Amino acid sequence: MAVVYDQVHQLIFASAIDLNCVDVIPVTTQQVVKCIPVSGALGLSLSTDGAKILVGTQVGVVAWIDTTTLQVVRRDTIPQIPNPQFGGGFGFVAPAQAFQVANGKVLLFSLPACCDVGTFNQSVGLVEWDPVAGASTMRSDSGGGGLVSTSADHSKLLVAGGGTATLYDSATDQFTPVPGVQFEFATLNPTGLQFVVAGGTPLLRFFNLQMQQVGAVDVPDCCAPNTLPVSGVYSLDGKLLYLAYPSQSGGAKLITVDASTFQLLGIAANLSTQIAYAVGGASGMPMACDSTGLIFEVADHGVGIVDATDFRTFQNPQVVSDFIIATPDEGPLNQPTTTQFTTGIFNSVPDVFFDVQRALNPNLFNGAGQLAATAPPSATPGPVNVKAIEADGVMAFMPQGFAYGSLPVQYGTFAADPKGGVLADLFGYGYSIDIAGASIQASVGPSPGQIQKKVLVPAEIGYPFPLQHLVVAVPNGTTGAQDITVTSPTGTATLSKAFHYVQSVVDYPSADTFLYILYDSHRNQVYLSAVDHIDVFSLASHSFGVPIAVPSKSGTRLTLGLALTPDGSKLLAANQSDQSVAIINPDSPSVGAIALNVPPAPLSGNPGPFQIATTSTNHAFVTLTVGNALSGGSTPIYDIDLSSMQITNPNLPAGSIVNLNNNYIQASAEGTVVLEATSNNSGGPLLSWNAASNTWQVHLVEGQFWDNVAISGDGNVLAVDSSSDSLSFPFPYLVDSGLNMTAQVNFPDIQGIQEGPSLQMDRSGALLYAVNGAGVDIIDARTGQLRERVLLTEPILGGPTEVVPTTPSKVIAITPTGDQIFLLTRSGLTVVDLDSVPLGIGSVTPASGPAGTVVTVRGTGFVTGTSLNVNGTPASASLVDSSTLSVTIPTGVQKGAAQITLKTPDNSQFTLDAAFLVQ
Repeated sequence: MAVVYDQVHQLIFASAIDLNCVDVIPVTTQQVVKCIPVSGALGLSLSTDGAKILVGTQVGVVAWIDTTTLQVVRRDTIPQIPNPQFGGGFGFVAPAQAFQVANGKVLLFSLPACCDVGTFNQSVGLVEWDPVAGASTMRSDSGGGGLVSTSADHSKLLVAGGGTATLYDSATDQFTPVPGVQFEFATLNPTGLQFVVAGGTPLLRFFNLQMQQVGAVDVPDCCAPNTLPVSGVYSLDGKLLYLAYPSQSGGAKLITVDASTFQLLGIAANLSTQIAYAVGGASGMPMACDSTGLIFEVADHGVGIVDATDFRTFQNPQVVSDFIIATPDEGPLNQPTTTQFTTGIFNSVPDVFFDVQRALNPNLFNGAGQLAATAPPSATPGPVNVKAIEADGVMAFMPQGFAYGSLPVQYGTFAADPKGGVLADLFGYGYSIDIAGASIQASVGPSPGQIQKKVLVPAEIGYPFPLQHLVVAVPNGTTGAQDITVTSPTGTATLSKAFHYVQSVVDYPSADTFLYILYDSHRNQVYLSAVDHIDVFSLASHSFGVPIAVPSKSGTRLTLGLALTPDGSKLLAANQSDQSVAIINPDSPSVGAIALNVPPAPLSGNPGPFQIATTSTNHAFVTLTVGNALSGGSTPIYDIDLSSMQITNPNLPAGSIVNLNNNYIQASAEGTVVLEATSNNSGGPLLSWNAASNTWQVHLVEGQFWDNVAISGDGNVLAVDSSSDSLSFPFPYLVDSGLNMTAQVNFPDIQGIQEGPSLQMDRSGALLYAVNGAGVDIIDARTGQLRERVLLTEPILGGPTEVVPTTPSKVIAITPTGDQIFLLTRSGLTVVDLDSVPLGIGSVTPASGPAGTVVTVRGTGFVTGTSLNVNGTPASASLVDSSTLSVTIPTGVQKGAAQITLKTPDNSQFTLDAAFLVQ
């Protein structure tokens, strides 16, 4: 997480990677007013003109947010780094922090172990990106640190970390090492004339840019052992230094130092929080400030705001470190509520505040110094911070510790069968879970659901706020969107249209063992690999038809992957045990079906066909698998010419890795783009093929073990699933056809679930469908944010392992529009008919042009009456089909990045920033 302050608009920006967004917090209200979608958002910084926020990400994108419109106005995919020295190939650049410097270049600081270069795994610490030239260059002279600070004019930059530091001068584009200084923290003065390092004795040493020490300040009370290092920030004018540290006398402190006289001006209490029902907590880390001395800090699950001018004596401090639980932690609106706190022992009654309101009647009870107080009335629903301040300045702080009324906390909507019967997790504040005997009712639409579990989230996981968790058995209902309502003595919380009863969920039993599923849009039927044959399920008759026999060279059959040619004339089946690929006419399966030896001659380990991708050039690419847990080794990809039936090996680029086991491959609907991901290799190898050039490209994403792929019908968005064995991020990534990472799936920790391994995408590239332990998640492919979680009663079969036929390698298929989902489940085949598909945008073509340009918007959920606005101006839009709108960019729209907003007659809405560039 990172925090940056825009002093012009008095706004705090904070990255929230679990939500895939950047929060906006006005200093005046200190409340989040907007969550701007940015996938993998991490580092934040101001542009050189102060008008934009640069958002560094965990993927290969830098986003630019306009500080006035609060919209993303630019997304730059960072050029990957060619490195022929290590066998060709490219290195991914994961720009976790992005800093624009005065010469126009952008310095990108990556996470450790972010990158692979060719066949050589190498972490790229710093990349210099030239947006004008469109080039990225590795910079090995930065010192390798990750603590970065800039001068106000962006002409100077200090890179610190690991006990070293370098100074960057944009005029010369050079880094200069800071000699002979060992430290744990350093930062640059906004004037660009001074920097400070912290560590050792004296604690603070100040230097000018000629590397001469100009002052020092010792802080004998710093620091408590086994704690986080100190951190700090200069004031906007550079005259003061604010430094946070864990004191030896106990508690977190924030000192103010005069940066000219090097005198300690005063000490304030710093933010420190504990986790209820658990050991440990966290102190705030200063990252920005305003002109009044308010310090903006990275804190546990949030942003801390501390008044550095609130100096205290801290004489004989009494540290109350476990101010962690309020009972009850909620009360009705507009009424006072008396609550007791689980704390350490107070020797005297502190001042207690609920947000900015002073508590009524704070008192100590039980003769043991335990604290109680009455929360004053409030008309505003939601949680507030609670703090207790002793006369000597020691502060005990409970973030979001008390809720007025009830407030639901939910991300995405739910969906389920009208018959109900599934379990839904509802989170929120003020549900009265901690009140003994409280009557709590949760309803979906007009029908109450039975509460199966009620618990405080901090009692389940290490969570700093008293969020409450209900597990509710969903009642039966009527197809369509319904409200979720939770009613308790504290109040009523309503999530509008947060639950969708789908049209139907039907299980079709089968005694067969299924290993792969494929939807045929030409015939509206589903094919299912069933070991020695292929089952066919008709969606018209809702029944299984005559099975398809799989031709075999040797008489053995283990049917794995399936694929249709783009025109639907041929069905191809991978017969692993026979080491052959069957080619079948789906309209006449028993006539002319053949089996081709793949590989043409046996290979070491006897690998056989695993998955198949067919192309627009009437070819098919085939990957192999040995089918056991063997690690290491490699196999080729095979290319079948479906006209001549000749089999060759494609010319793969240097650095390509295709393993002995489970090499996942899939093609777009038209066969113009192919994606391949190799499992069981920590380099995370990816290959893509493009029909226009008939060439492959390779990229490696370090620390990933892939276990599935998917590709949109249009071939514009590709997805790859990262297994739970991966060394880094274990959720799906979204990539473009050039294998640039564009988004990743993220969840808040309260809602996280292991996605995949089976994935599918709609034809436009707007939505990703991912199987999970509870059902299917429908995810926005632009941002990685959850749109809808489809809950099922029937367990979905587990995803692929290296041992076949233990588990299937693809358990989900969808229709091109995403309105039907087909799943391999424990009973056989499960078909889900959604009531509606979430709105989304996969592409806008062309992506730029003047006002008046007619564009094609491809996406999901389009219906008759769908309206479209461009930067708030209504546009003429005609419905071509449920995935396509023809739109005229309205006259009068100002030049620059334009936001597109879709709205359907039922008031469903979707917004995409920087969807079109008006020229």
